[in-house]
Amino acid sequence: MISEDYIKRMFPQGRLTILGGGPLAGKTSFVLSVVRVLNTGVLYLSLREDASKVVRAVNRQELRRKLLKRWSFHTSDIPGLSVEQLECLIRNHYHTIIINFVELMNLGHDESSKFDDRSEELRQIYEQLDLLAKKYNRRIIGVSMLGRFSNPIVPRFEECLRFLDPKFLQERLIILHRPSKYNSKLQSPKTDYIELISMNCDGEEIVDRFSVDKNTRSIIRMVSSMKRSVGEEMQSNIQY
Repeated sequence: MISEDYIKRMFPQGRLTILGGGPLAGKTSFVLSVVRVLNTGVLYLSLREDASKVVRAVNRQELRRKLLKRWSFHTSDIPGLSVEQLECLIRNHYHTIIINFVELMNLGHDESSKFDDRSEELRQIYEQLDLLAKKYNRRIIGVSMLGRFSNPIVPRFEECLRFLDPKFLQERLIILHRPSKYNSKLQSPKTDYIELISMNCDGEEIVDRFSVDKNTRSIIRMVSSMKRSVGEEMQSNIQY
């Protein structure tokens, strides 16, 4: 299982963190694993599907794992959620807010009408979410669907969300990648793998690989952590 210390380090309170990935990368499964660890004080906002489906999936997973307790988190499906609506929710007693998918948010009817370019509005949304996280000292995780990479086997930061300031992105983006989708040698009947790719202050990409239970789609454990310079292959192993 993913550790609480790892979650707090990768998704700190007082900051927006963007968890981005391609289709079927395992973004929703990953954030549900985060919820499993944090358990209480979590608000899950689904902007794409009925949040009750997530609750049923959660309960099925827990039954398969033969755990009796039910998760103590709250869900809400609010189509077209605005930043102003989110601020009202943040004032409640939640320490973690997960927004799936964050790019479906808007600034509000009056504000959104001012933008001819959707990219500019999204830039404002991301920046305002980060300000809200700081103002209320909340952990905000924005799940985002990233576009296609030129090399899907090795996704790169420089190809993501180019309308955002590079420094803002470097500090707040985590790419979720499922290499087994492109490499059949990594597939097995019971276990899959996902990678979380972040960037450190030296501009090196940190790649944390986790094993995943194919049956429950839950994280089993971290199996490796490596770093690579941009444009290079894996370098040395990192010890925590």
